[in-house]
Amino acid sequence: MKVSKMDRMLSYSTVKVVKVQDWILGLIHYIFLLGILGYIVYNTIVSQLYLKKSSPVASSVRLTAELDLQKMATQPPPSYCLNPTPGVSGCLYWTADEIVFPYPGEINTLFITTRVTISTSQALPAACVTPPQSAFLSALTPQNYNCTPQSISATANKKKYYIANVEDVTILLDHSVRTQFSSGGDAGKFDYASYNEIDMDGKLISGCKNAVGSVAINFNATTRKNSTYNTKLDVISVRDLLRASACSSDGNATGLKLDSASNSPGSAADETWRSTGTVISVPIYYENEVGNPQILHYTYLPAQLNGTEYKIVQHITNPDGTVTYLNRHGIRIILTQFGAIGVFDFQSLLINLVAALALTKFATTLVDLLMLYVMPRRHSYKEAKYDEEVIDKTKKPENNDDFSFGQSKLTVNSTTYTLRP
Repeated sequence: MKVSKMDRMLSYSTVKVVKVQDWILGLIHYIFLLGILGYIVYNTIVSQLYLKKSSPVASSVRLTAELDLQKMATQPPPSYCLNPTPGVSGCLYWTADEIVFPYPGEINTLFITTRVTISTSQALPAACVTPPQSAFLSALTPQNYNCTPQSISATANKKKYYIANVEDVTILLDHSVRTQFSSGGDAGKFDYASYNEIDMDGKLISGCKNAVGSVAINFNATTRKNSTYNTKLDVISVRDLLRASACSSDGNATGLKLDSASNSPGSAADETWRSTGTVISVPIYYENEVGNPQILHYTYLPAQLNGTEYKIVQHITNPDGTVTYLNRHGIRIILTQFGAIGVFDFQSLLINLVAALALTKFATTLVDLLMLYVMPRRHSYKEAKYDEEVIDKTKKPENNDDFSFGQSKLTVNSTTYTLRP
């Protein structure tokens, strides 16, 4: 058969297909294909591959604390106040504003005092107070180190107290998040979305694992409507936060106990977490609801940073020039925001589907291996799948042979093949 130069230059190559009529191989092939397609559909939905996602680019968490003093007045004093550990002079009954330092309403963090040591420096030497300057102003403006008020380590008569009922302090959380997406292929153009917690449903996870039965508190329209607090925002007590933040040392059932032994490197023998303080990290994870990306969810994931302690020293200059030091130990709560919030995007869906569909080739490859190396009729299948032509290049071709070959063509049983040099 004569082949034109144009046909030779623009020839098209295709794959030869052999149809093997074996119901066992066909069944295995279809099982593999259905399994792979099922995995693709499942993974596309669960992993939300149809969304164009963005991490939070701007976020904010405001925390405030409250303590119901009327309720606390009707309750008996805590056991750690009636029977304090050696060296502790009982309890101080502070308000929430005094317990929280430096002030309620901090952004992304909150410090709750559980123990305080109070001491006062000695009065300034008379030579350091020059009328009409007051002793108070002299303490603030010392002209030499002889007139500097005593440091906290040099003060005497230190008294240590626990702070009563810190577990009953309630924390109000007001958090918002913003995401930003590139707008199609337009350079420099972006779409963004902003969400507040009341626009979403949330939950507090205990035991540091988002597993079945690990939800300590749910936050949704129903719980906010029935809340006993005069707010739609999330409210978590310190007791609930402690219960949820233990990952291993104190067990998930009872949570972190302030009166259990501290393992911080700087703690004394038999010193408790109430005395040393600790740090609790509370990441907030944001995500779309599976199957309904218009609805967003967030999850509080509290965890104690094991082995940590925390303290802040507050100093108050008194009118007589002395300085009162409040060495505060307590719980440092740190909130961070992360996650992946997405919007439906057809291009993202198409790219992920095309990549996933490449897995279907695995079904064909696996069945081919079974056909060629495992099945009883594997030798027949191999002969049907592969064409083998043995050509004796030493034999001189004749015109009446069943085959003839030249420089660029091979003819076998009236079928012409083009040979590539």
